[in-house]
This record gives sequence, C-alpha cells and structure tokens, in this order.
Amino acid sequence: MPVPHKSKVRANLLVAANGATTFEGSSRKLSPKADRVRFHELRRQADILLIGGNTFRNEPYLGLSIPVFVSTRSPNKPDKSPNVEFFQLSPTQLVATARKKFHSILVEGGANFLSELIENLAIDELLITRVERSGDDNYFDEKLLTEKYRRILRSEVEGAIFENWVPAH
Repeated sequence: MPVPHKSKVRANLLVAANGATTFEGSSRKLSPKADRVRFHELRRQADILLIGGNTFRNEPYLGLSIPVFVSTRSPNKPDKSPNVEFFQLSPTQLVATARKKFHSILVEGGANFLSELIENLAIDELLITRVERSGDDNYFDEKLLTEKYRRILRSEVEGAIFENWVPAH
C-alpha cells in the first residue's frame, strides 16, 4: 500500500576530527556512548534502514526487526537474512523506492553513499555526530554538505557534538 504522504528521510553519520567516518573499517570504534544512545533512538523511530553494500559488509545489520534495503553493485544476493533486501540501485534510486512504501526512512550509509544523496537533496534531515577522535578512512565531503545544506541545531553531550542539517533551499 502506498504511503499517503511524503516520507521523511533522515540520515545519521559519525564524523571524526580529521573528517574520516571509520576506523579500522567500522564507525563503531569511533562512537562514544552518547552517540550510540542517539543512534538507537533514531533506529526506534524508523520504519526502514537504507545502507550501501560496504556498510552492510562492515557493520552489524543482522537480526533487526525492521527492513533493511541495501544498495549494491553485485547482482548476487550475498545474504539470506529475513529482513534484508538487496537492490542494484543508486542511493538516490533506493531512497525513491523506499519512499513508495515507508514513511520514516533512516539512512545509515557511509560517506560515499551519503554524498550522492546530499548532492541530489534526497535527505530531509542529516544528523551528524562529531567526535574528537581521528579515523582512518572514508572521508566526508564537508564542502558539498555546506553547499547544499544548512545547520539548524548544534549541541554537545558528553564530548560528542550533535548537529542537525536540512536542505538550504
């Protein structure tokens, strides 16, 4: 059944002091307790999670009670998890597909996945957690963010800086 109103697409991303979004292949090692609390609250509010193939391979997405759509370049379905579906779609196409069926969409893809969505203004609200630690890979393009979005909120909780960004238009 189609969603009767426009879906809200939120994205969540952790950014280290040096602009990296991962350490040793995962964002978990950079994430402080306050970020994990926020992360789980965002998931509780979501009807579906959207991620890229790299995020699926490097982060824990098995056993979730909500659907997970994965954007992948591979025609093979690498996993048989009950709530995980794989699509050969771009991140923007994946969001459009999810909007047809779900109201509250949470994107947890990495920096590359999010860059396309930011470029196309496909995210209604981007939630960034900034930490003082440094990462080692998957650097986030701040220039693209500030060209397309504006920050509407900034707060600090237990050393983590939380920011909310919306399209600049």
